[in-house]
Amino acid sequence: MRHPRRQILRAATAVVLGLGCVIAAFVLPDQPRSPVLQLALGGAGWLGLLIGGMTFLWARAACAAERALLQGREVIGRWHIDPGLWQQFVALNRTFSSNQIAVPARIAAKGLRVIVSPAALLIGDQVELFNRTAVVDGRVRHWGGDWTVTKASLGGDQPCCLYLYAGIQGDSGPPSCNNLIVPVPADAIPEAIRVRDHFLACIQLHSAASPRP
Repeated sequence: MRHPRRQILRAATAVVLGLGCVIAAFVLPDQPRSPVLQLALGGAGWLGLLIGGMTFLWARAACAAERALLQGREVIGRWHIDPGLWQQFVALNRTFSSNQIAVPARIAAKGLRVIVSPAALLIGDQVELFNRTAVVDGRVRHWGGDWTVTKASLGGDQPCCLYLYAGIQGDSGPPSCNNLIVPVPADAIPEAIRVRDHFLACIQLHSAASPRP
């Protein structure tokens, strides 16, 4: 999610407008033309409440994760991307089939910061939430975020990149998967290796656990 604080304000606005529409639908006078207007206001209002409420909860979680990362809680890797490295990455990103990370053509002269924890990834103004992984009663459990990382690697040149293949696993059916690809400067490769190794350990934990029938 990009700009989680802005998303909270937008979601709150949608909730307030939705609530206003629902209230208006109930207080309209009982006239022959009112049922159609009431139905339209009620439908728009409930839709605004549903979407706004869900977005608010999601953005609130992203804000909490961003705050934790900026405070240094559970950080396993951090580095800085300067504009020169970013321009190399913009060119490289055109060769990828997908990348969930937003890749604007240019960034500010101060560059972008990247901070990673077991629970989240922050790159610039974008926050992605990860599921945590543990074995409970012999079964693998995931909790706390959107993405479950299923593959992790580090490689390439000009620039080197951290590749996280992440999926949202539902109750049934295959997961919805996306790539999270982040450039890594040469002096931050040890940091990226630590991030990669953390997620590889989680993946290995998942593979080694014996699920119950």
